[in-house]
Amino acid sequence: MYSSSTIFSGVTLRKSASVGDWIFESKQLPTNHLPKEIGNSSMPASILMPHLQNLFQQTSIQQDLIMNLLSSLQSAEVADASQNGKLPPVPRNPENNGNVDGAVTERERLLLTKICELQARMNDLTDELTAEKLKYIQLQQRMNMFWPGDGDRREVDS
Repeated sequence: MYSSSTIFSGVTLRKSASVGDWIFESKQLPTNHLPKEIGNSSMPASILMPHLQNLFQQTSIQQDLIMNLLSSLQSAEVADASQNGKLPPVPRNPENNGNVDGAVTERERLLLTKICELQARMNDLTDELTAEKLKYIQLQQRMNMFWPGDGDRREVDS
């Protein structure tokens, strides 16, 4: 019988430069080179268990890496959105994301900023409208000076 190290040879451990976590790399053997025990369904659990635990660990590490990547992408979207004036998307799966409160708070902050910008714009437009109304009233008064008989028709509406 083969030991677990001969069944799964070629397992190496390296450190990812971009993330800083340890990643397991395993080389898959072609199925025609595998020992007969692997193809047999009566393989003992003592041999399978360490490999299943290793697979679980690799999957967990990959899931963590994916979640970190998604978080960093969402942070980048928030930064880009604030520069472009667009709002970032709401996180889709809050139970899996540990930074939901931060993302929601950031979104709320962006929404409040947008509201303040819109209120300031509304004030500017109101001021412009008031100035245009004043110009219109002054123009009506000048016209009434030149054509006093038409004052009833051109009276300023308040």
